[in-house]
Parts: sequence; structure tokens; C-alpha cells
Amino acid sequence: MKKLLKHIDLKKLAIRLLFVAFVVSTIILANNERKKIPCVKINVNIIDSSGHQFIDKNQILTLIKNNHINTVGYPIDSVNTLAIEKIVKQHPSVKSVRSYCSVDGSLYIDIRQREPLFRVINYNGESYYIDKTGKMMQLYDKYTARVLIVNGNINEPFESRYQLKFDKHSFDDEFQRGKILSDLYKLVDYMSKDSLWKTEIQQIYVESDSNFVLIPIVGMHKIIFGDIENYKIKLRNLKAFYKNGITKKGWNKYSEINLKYENQIVCKRRKYAL
Repeated sequence: MKKLLKHIDLKKLAIRLLFVAFVVSTIILANNERKKIPCVKINVNIIDSSGHQFIDKNQILTLIKNNHINTVGYPIDSVNTLAIEKIVKQHPSVKSVRSYCSVDGSLYIDIRQREPLFRVINYNGESYYIDKTGKMMQLYDKYTARVLIVNGNINEPFESRYQLKFDKHSFDDEFQRGKILSDLYKLVDYMSKDSLWKTEIQQIYVESDSNFVLIPIVGMHKIIFGDIENYKIKLRNLKAFYKNGITKKGWNKYSEINLKYENQIVCKRRKYAL
């Protein structure tokens, strides 16, 4: 032990111990002081508000107030950010939320909204969105998203099925009725990633035999699409026809473009030229 002490610089050791004690005491003091800092303001940041306006700051503040969560005027250490996240996440238009406090007394709530992919109007007249994750999303009085419309022979009520996701490739027998929405989701999701179809197709009508009819923005024709089988090939062929056929002969020459037949496009001429 004596030999060991000879090799230790007691002065340096004492300085190091004092430094460690200083750092620890500073951290403890800072934490104690932080507990006294009051929350002075709430910053609600809706990250994608330029795209959609399903949520606004006042709605979030009302949610927090109605749930009696300590915020402005209370020490930031008493602000329950986890409770805030849980409450805000319950809003049907919220995709994700992150809440935290800063040392200057600010409470931050960062929110991402759910993004609608298309709007469904079922045969009973009920309307709702399917979002980009494949889930149902209710409409709002204050804001309407400009997305593709799907209507016709769709029997999918919102209330009994809003918890389902329609991006799956197969369903249990109990949920087999969801296959139409599953097919629509795959088709619209694929079209939304293509600059041409994203802007050209404004509506899809579902016929009684579960075949789809696409309604374009440009031209006075309708597109008989058929079912979901080979949908990528059908769209590829249609794009080639748009580029090499329709643009040369005029958008209004045909009343119908049929994609139901394998690897071919059958057009019906309009009876009277416009």
C-alpha cells in the first residue's frame, strides 16, 4: 500500500476530486433551477400545414385545456409532455406528435398530419378519405382536401370499418368486403407516384361487377380499366397510347378507351366530332 501511495500524486488527485465534485454539484444545481423555470408559451408546429389544414393551433390548445394539463404559468418540470402527446395523438387527423420543453420556458408540440390519398363516396352517400397508409379518415367541415374521387358500387361504411387498413394483399373472410378498397388503394397509390396519372385522373367509378372506370381531366373520354389484375401493365400501355396515339389524333376523338383486354387497347369513336 505504501509503495502504491508513493506513485500517486496526492495533490493532482485532490484537484481531480474537487473538479468532479464541482461538476456534480453544478449539474444538481442546474436541475434544481430548471425545475423552477415557468412555462411561458406554447409553440404548436404543424409541420405539413402548407399541404393540408385538418388541424390548427387553437384545436390543439383546446385539447390540452380540456384535459387540464399544466402548461403556461407552471414550472416546466411539471408539464407532462407524454400526456400531451397521448391526447393530441387521439385526434383523428394526427399521424405523429412530439412534445418537449426548452430551457427558456417554451413548450413545443410538433405535429404531422395524416395525408389523404383519395376520397370515397359509397353508394349510401357516405363520404370519407383513405389516407396514404391505407386507413380510413373522416371528413372535416372546415377543410376539404383536393384528391381523387372514388364512387359507385362501394359498400364500406366508415363507422364499422375505420380501424382497418386496406393496403393488405389479402383479408380474413370476415373482412373480405374490404377487397374493393384494397384494390383501389393499390391502384391510386401507384398512380399517385406517377406525375402523369397524378394530374390526369380525377375520378374512379366502381361498376357493379367491381370493374373500374377512370375519368380523366383532359379529354371527353372515359377509360374502361377493368379489375386490378395487371394494373401496372394497363397503365403502361395507356401512357404509351397517350403519348403516341391520342396526342396526334385529338383528345376528343374517342368516347371510350378500353383496357380490359390483355395487351391491347380498344377505342370507341365518338359519333359526332366536337
